[in-house]
Amino acid sequence: GERRRVWDGCHLDGFTDMLAAGTAEAPVVIAVLSQDATSESVTGRTTGFVNEMKAIASEYNTVSVEGHDLWADQVEGAGVIIYVQISATTENTDVVNAANAILNMDGLEAVFISNEGAVNGFLSATADGSELAEGGRYEGLIVAGFDAGATQKNAVRNGWFVGSVTQDPYQIGYKAVELAV
Repeated sequence: GERRRVWDGCHLDGFTDMLAAGTAEAPVVIAVLSQDATSESVTGRTTGFVNEMKAIASEYNTVSVEGHDLWADQVEGAGVIIYVQISATTENTDVVNAANAILNMDGLEAVFISNEGAVNGFLSATADGSELAEGGRYEGLIVAGFDAGATQKNAVRNGWFVGSVTQDPYQIGYKAVELAV
């Protein structure tokens, strides 16, 4: 079907309407793409996103968490599916394949990408992000990433991603030295 443009960049009204509109026959899919299921920081990001999105979506609809076994909590007939996709390896080709699997899902409305390697693979799967632009194949897809590599900053600048979460490596290092002293 035709992708709905629900994000206005300012509030979650359209997003919550989208969550409420999902049905068992046509569920709304929110995907999570990660290139790793063993790194503590990456799995923590995935867990945090899945748990929080499930809590938010549960206020508007029934929610099923599917995909990778670490996060699976399947509910039959759910109107919202949070689908966790982990690439087979951290190689870019495998991440691109995982991204393509997500992009081909019926009902896909949003994607959270948990680290820079997965962002790069996702952007590769969308013609370096151009398919996320106005008039592109995936126009209107809500995408947010984690980390702040050059390609991801460009995706935010171009409006292909609604945003990016990043750490403050300077403060991480500073606090580590401060605590050690």
